[in-house]
Amino acid sequence: MTLVSHEGKPYRFDPGTLCLELLPTGGPGPFARYEVLHTPADLVTWAGHSRLADGLGLTVTEDELERTRAVRDALFLLTADRAHGRPPRGAHLDAVNEA
Repeated sequence: MTLVSHEGKPYRFDPGTLCLELLPTGGPGPFARYEVLHTPADLVTWAGHSRLADGLGLTVTEDELERTRAVRDALFLLTADRAHGRPPRGAHLDAVNEA
């Protein structure tokens, strides 16, 4: 997946798994300012740039977009907790497991 820095320079981002590719699309709290999934079409566009197979003919509803952002935010917080040596929070695990 190719991302673009705040200076306009493209770079390759490969987190190794599809779910982690969602993390740079925005996040909770102060990271909401980086949100790029504003509409269902934005999620379809993201999917087209992700490691998903081409030609899936995806359609996304507003509800699916909201659920995607909620799971993304939970994953964001889980990975931050892991990186900082904190135990995972139950609510975040529940959000991911329910998805």
